[in-house]
Order: sequence, then structure tokens, then C-alpha cells
Amino acid sequence: MKIETRTTERAVFLNLTEDPITPKHAEEVERALDKTLEQGPANVVVNLSQVKLVNNRTWGIIARFARRLRPKGKDIKLAGLNPLLDKDFKTIKLSDVLESYSTEEDALASFTDSVSQVERNLLFKFK
Repeated sequence: MKIETRTTERAVFLNLTEDPITPKHAEEVERALDKTLEQGPANVVVNLSQVKLVNNRTWGIIARFARRLRPKGKDIKLAGLNPLLDKDFKTIKLSDVLESYSTEEDALASFTDSVSQVERNLLFKFK
């Protein structure tokens, strides 16, 4: 599996290019995410625009990574989900814990918000 990584001042971008992302690729995704922590916590954008199918194990790895990253004051966002991936993302309720954007630029811009959309949704549910 090829994972293109680039780092800017504001975030680390992981561009996943393998399609479909199968369970055997899940470990590679996990290693790439873990590697972003080696240089200190950073906001992460995972670009899935070249992917048509993601297995549940990989979705779980991404969600667990968010739980590891957020206590450090950083977050992970998804970008470029096609309609099928977006449907899966919402069906398995990941949209309750992760944010998804059409483009990397939109995902990057969302890091400037003091309260994320996921946090807003959770706060609204508890009111």
C-alpha cells in the first residue's frame, strides 16, 4: 500500500491511495498514523479521495487514533470521501466522533475552530 505523507506547519496529510483498503492494509494505516506522533502531536488530515472502499478495521484504527490525539490538543479529520464511503462513515456512526470534509483545504480550515463540529454535536445531544 502506498501512503503519501506531507507535513505543513498546520497539519500532517496522509493520502491513502490503495483501493480497496483491506484488513491487510489496516496495519500500514496504523503505522503511518503512529509515525505522525513520533515528531510530536500534530493535526492530521487523512485524504481518502482515491479510495472507494475502507474496511471496518481501518475505520476503527482511525477512530482510536483520534482518541489518542485529542488529549494532546490535536485532532484528525477526513477529506475526500466519495458517496459510498460517506454512507459507510455515517452508517457505522463514525460521523459522531470524526469530522469529514470535501477537500483537504476544508479539513485544514476546520482546525482553526475552537470547538469542532463533533464537539458541537455532542454538546447539543446533552442539552
